[in-house]
Amino acid sequence: MLKLMIADDERVIRETISRLVDWKALGIELVGICRDGAEAYHKFLDTAPNIVMTDIRMPGISGLELVQKIAEIDPGTQCIILSGYGEFEYARKAMKYGVRHYLLKPCDEKQIVDTINQVAEDVRKARQHLTEKDEQIALRERICQDAMYHLLREGILMETESLQTDEKEWLKIEESYGRYFDFHYQPWRLYYLYFLEQRYLDDFLTQMRIAAEENELNGLYGMYVKNTLLLYSKNDLWSFEIRACVENYQGIRLETCEHESLKELLETVWRKTRRYDTVYAIYHFRTLMITNNQNISRYVHALFQQFREAGQEDIEKLFSELYTVVEQISQIEFMRWLAGNIAVQFSMLNIFSGIEAAEFMMNIEKEETVEGIQERLTKLIEKARQSIEQSRRSYGSIARTVTEYVGKHLSDQNMTLKDIAENHLFMNVDYVSRQFQKETGERFSQYLTEQRIQKAKALLSEKNVKVQYVAEMVGCGGNPQYFSQIFKKATGMPPSRWMQIMQEKTKSVFEQNSRFFRIGKPAVLFIIDSRNDLLFDQAGIYTRRKRMIRKFFLKESTAGVIFSMPFMVGFLAFMFVPMMISLYYALYDFNILSDPVFSGLKNFKTMAGDDKFWKSLNVTMFYTIVSVPLKLAFALAVAMILMKSTKATGIYRAMYYLPSIIGGSVAVSILWKRIFATDGLLNSILKGLGFQTTIMWLGNKNLAIWTLILLTVWQFGSSMLIFLASLKQIPRSLYEASTVDGAGGCRQFISVTLPLLSPTIFFNLVMQMINGLLAFTQCYIITKGAPLDSTLFYMVYMYQQSFEFYNTGYGAAMAWVMLLLVAVVTAILFATRKFWVYDGGY
Repeated sequence: MLKLMIADDERVIRETISRLVDWKALGIELVGICRDGAEAYHKFLDTAPNIVMTDIRMPGISGLELVQKIAEIDPGTQCIILSGYGEFEYARKAMKYGVRHYLLKPCDEKQIVDTINQVAEDVRKARQHLTEKDEQIALRERICQDAMYHLLREGILMETESLQTDEKEWLKIEESYGRYFDFHYQPWRLYYLYFLEQRYLDDFLTQMRIAAEENELNGLYGMYVKNTLLLYSKNDLWSFEIRACVENYQGIRLETCEHESLKELLETVWRKTRRYDTVYAIYHFRTLMITNNQNISRYVHALFQQFREAGQEDIEKLFSELYTVVEQISQIEFMRWLAGNIAVQFSMLNIFSGIEAAEFMMNIEKEETVEGIQERLTKLIEKARQSIEQSRRSYGSIARTVTEYVGKHLSDQNMTLKDIAENHLFMNVDYVSRQFQKETGERFSQYLTEQRIQKAKALLSEKNVKVQYVAEMVGCGGNPQYFSQIFKKATGMPPSRWMQIMQEKTKSVFEQNSRFFRIGKPAVLFIIDSRNDLLFDQAGIYTRRKRMIRKFFLKESTAGVIFSMPFMVGFLAFMFVPMMISLYYALYDFNILSDPVFSGLKNFKTMAGDDKFWKSLNVTMFYTIVSVPLKLAFALAVAMILMKSTKATGIYRAMYYLPSIIGGSVAVSILWKRIFATDGLLNSILKGLGFQTTIMWLGNKNLAIWTLILLTVWQFGSSMLIFLASLKQIPRSLYEASTVDGAGGCRQFISVTLPLLSPTIFFNLVMQMINGLLAFTQCYIITKGAPLDSTLFYMVYMYQQSFEFYNTGYGAAMAWVMLLLVAVVTAILFATRKFWVYDGGY
């Protein structure tokens, strides 16, 4: 018999449909009538119907969203859409998820029966089609999809300084994945889909999934990077899947490439994607992000290692590779890091000075987009390329003599090209000017100004330097005003302002971007201007900071601060901040699928009228009040037995404590569920003893809660160890004195043991009461609140509201009510402590 569930927010419609048709005569069992999408989704998870009849518009989770979730969980479930006039757009979207049956409201009994018969026939055909061979194929497809994802990730993130994979790495790959794929002897097809924007990717993959299911196609893998989707398979995809999907999107360009083997294909794919910082693997027609920052860093470092010994053709190739890498970056923080790293490495190659590198890093800190940083970095790389070309170009004797003279006499304020030509070269000044411009590509006046500005920047970066002194050193004589004018014209600011900004920004740049300066294995702590032998970072700042750090660590309070920091950080990050976020959502109507809307105390008022809320609270209180005393009594009894010292006492203690270690785990909860199942171990033992009746331990609303209580009592080990430690602290002299007074074992327990043990009993009682109120795992794994909510713990209901019904605001409010309840219970226990806890000495 097939199972049917009906979901409609209009009571008249859902009840009329449920009563109008004789479902049993059609071979249908009606397992649920739901008033909204959230309730229907929960009922679907509990009952697993074969047919779902749902309205298309409902509050909370709409019918369209419900169909989507059902298709993701169980594609074999057939859905019938109840739609009205004007809802054809929603119906069209539902077709993406395989919906083929619709009923237009209002509808009569004949229309409903005809539709149900068609759907039932589809379900029966689907059942017949799902053979054991199909299941094996589906299982192999899932395993191969998992293996391919890990293979792609491993290949992209492989530690290599080039884009090629060496044979040693291939041997490791074939050893790990050879059981799933043939790397050598089967041809593969690779499809490039260009200009597919990321916002359309999910819809495109959904259509691909539907087409693959309709054509029963397996073995389709892929990855997505920078508006390009790469799909590859052993099958020919163009004949059905890609053709139909591509036609729905204008502008997509398709290219196909055949490879002789999977190894050749993967080598191509890895080579094309390793230079990107973000790659998306296609996993079961969904995208999983792979971040490749570390590999790009290694690759860029390898490029700079080749710059020193490269010839002219190799230089051009290296710059081309560098341009390509820069164009592929999409993460702004990594783009900023890489730009600073490239600037520093150019300075280490003496292409730029350290000051120019620091200025560049200061400028990219102002950029707020990846494109802005890429534009600045591209200009820097182009400038470096031109600088290398110029340095490799051999100057003639005239230009070489002029540049050498300028370098030695830069402080000479009277230096002119005419003086150099007539007094040192003994040539005509016009001829020297033409030759200098021809050989260097710039006029002498422009070259001289650039050299003076570069030296001025180097001098101004020193500590406590005077502008007048700098003016004299760069050939402006004793005229700082003239120097300020030419400096401002070149840099956009006067020298005093430039010096102030450099001193302020240098510190922040080095603090924020200290990771820029790790090049290879050695840690480069400072930028060094090798042209002027200038330590740019200012040693004074570094020395003062070092003294301050040493002074801080010598303080007596520092150890306490350091050791408390992990707790303080953990408390703030994982306790206080989540609590404040929870309080925020408790005051909002928030369901994850939409933006939060402020509702004040509405969630708390809703609890007062929520029958399930009070039911879960009653179940939790009953469970706590019953299980905690039983657990403590059992723990105390075992502790007193273990007080007797024997050779096996240590083994017994370990055995009794073991359930407390593993009892709260998911594995033990699953084992417990199997023990108490109708065909479980306990019923099998009872049948072996002659009992003929099968007891539904978990299906009986009167017995189910006791299975959970029994599991809790079984985890008595931690309380037992605490009792055992306290029992050993009671002086033997008290027992000896009471024996002399004629007290027996019971009287000693009541008058000596219990009073002296009462502080420990109080501690265990408080801790176990809190644990009982917060119980979750056992109930969620074993019963999930069934049957009839008889085991619906408070925390389980809170979880359902938050993550299954998507009422996140309501769930957050429930969490704060539980916090208040725990506080009240703890306060009551502390208030009654003075009446029964013995605080006196021994």
